[in-house]
Amino acid sequence: MEIKTDRLLIRYFRESDLNQYCQLVADSDVMRFLGGSQTKEEAGAYLEEMIGLHSSSGLGRYIVELRNTQTMVGICGFRPADLYVDFGYRYAKKFWRQGIGLEAGLAVRQYGLECLNLHNMEAIVATDNTGSVRVLDHMGFKYRENIEYEGADSLRFRDSIERDLS
Repeated sequence: MEIKTDRLLIRYFRESDLNQYCQLVADSDVMRFLGGSQTKEEAGAYLEEMIGLHSSSGLGRYIVELRNTQTMVGICGFRPADLYVDFGYRYAKKFWRQGIGLEAGLAVRQYGLECLNLHNMEAIVATDNTGSVRVLDHMGFKYRENIEYEGADSLRFRDSIERDLS
């Protein structure tokens, strides 16, 4: 799987991504709302989980890199969750506020709709994570409710193209 946008290449994880991914998730600012920094072992386990999801279902978070340099800027994609598919992302701090989250998010969302037939996406973000709230809003996700998620006050958003699963 490869998705190309004007600036980005979005693709499946590879084992060779481990070092760059470790740098991303070792940053406490990047991981502030995601449970804190990860060790190399935790990052490696996550990478293996994503590779497994890719091969079994096409789901998973995907590597987002700059097309012109192949520099990893973050990850974006899907994880299975209860009745909905979790949509999530994280990006290196030096790439914040450049529109990359929105650009990648829209492309990945479209891929989910057209190629994976996902019409049941949701995202959960910490209440204080105003940057992610803005990205989801610009992508067309709609606020649904305040919840507690993993011990934190959070907001649940659902894709505006969702279908009723009840």
